[in-house]
Amino acid sequence: GSDEVLVDPHTLSTDLTVSVNFVDYSEDGSLVAYGTRTGGADELLVKFLNVDTRKELTDQLPLARYLGIEVTPDKKGVYYSRFANGVSRVYYHAFGTDNASDPLIFGDGYGPEKILSVELSPDGRWLLLPVYYGWAATKVELWMKNLAAGTPVTPIVNDIEARFAPKFGGDLLYVETNWEAPHGRIMTIPLASTARSNWKTVVPEQKDAVIDDFALADGKLFVNYLRNVASSVKVFKADGKSAGQIEFPALGTVGGISGRWDGGEMFFTYT
Repeated sequence: GSDEVLVDPHTLSTDLTVSVNFVDYSEDGSLVAYGTRTGGADELLVKFLNVDTRKELTDQLPLARYLGIEVTPDKKGVYYSRFANGVSRVYYHAFGTDNASDPLIFGDGYGPEKILSVELSPDGRWLLLPVYYGWAATKVELWMKNLAAGTPVTPIVNDIEARFAPKFGGDLLYVETNWEAPHGRIMTIPLASTARSNWKTVVPEQKDAVIDDFALADGKLFVNYLRNVASSVKVFKADGKSAGQIEFPALGTVGGISGRWDGGEMFFTYT
């Protein structure tokens, strides 16, 4: 993200042209990855801060454009997507090593028009690798690597002209898509068996409302619909059964919907 955050004023330059941008954190919150940006530059210098000691690691990711950074739960390294030389590629950096030797994880063969991102499951077992066909992508590929088994990267879907927006939810991948559903629907894909025959629709398409976004929190789905230029948020159980909706005092717009599958809170903005 690009939200301005306070890290530790004693570690930062007093140069007012330098801004600090939040990037990622470990699952236990004790290690923070953040980037420093000078002026209006797109490039970040990524650093790592031990929250308990308030000291930075010696490791840094070089000045570049980053399209996704994921600190591993064991805090031994970080997966990242870097845009350089006109293309984006996904690498892994082990803390304490020279980042010049970071191994390439994914991306060979993709040109400058493809945007590669990276997402890590909370338990660190699964590495999700979305490929966006441009910033306003009408097509998204999903690739997966089983880190626990050490198997190669394999495709979940790369042959459908549709958008796929995934989120980790326990042993499942919840995916909002417009595939065969122009207004959007939400499907589940088992992480251990991603064959298309195992995909299941849990929130079907609605004809009078479009899915704007969704979040997973407390083992439930919070789906933000847009209907007649107004937002409504419906709640579903993990299997798609209705669990009510969030009531608002007046018509308005909901955004920034987010949460954690194993957490007890969901966050959003309402205007």
